[in-house]
Amino acid sequence: MAAGLPIVASDIDAHKNLLAETEGAYLIATGKDLEQALGKLAEQDAHRKAVQAVRSFIREEQGTWDDCARRYLNLYKELLHAV
Repeated sequence: MAAGLPIVASDIDAHKNLLAETEGAYLIATGKDLEQALGKLAEQDAHRKAVQAVRSFIREEQGTWDDCARRYLNLYKELLHAV
């Protein structure tokens, strides 16, 4: 998502928890759902909107790559101090 890739994922609880309300993410339960999602993403305007939506979502919910690196660094430091 941070790379701007729209998400097409199976309709399971783990994906629903993250993606259910996310514009630009498609949860797939049937072949028909997959066909519709891919058809929608084939439309240039819909694809562009999906790219913007997933980038915005992940930036707001998880932060940037730098934020991610900082969280890992902090976690490693905590683990080193726990030893």
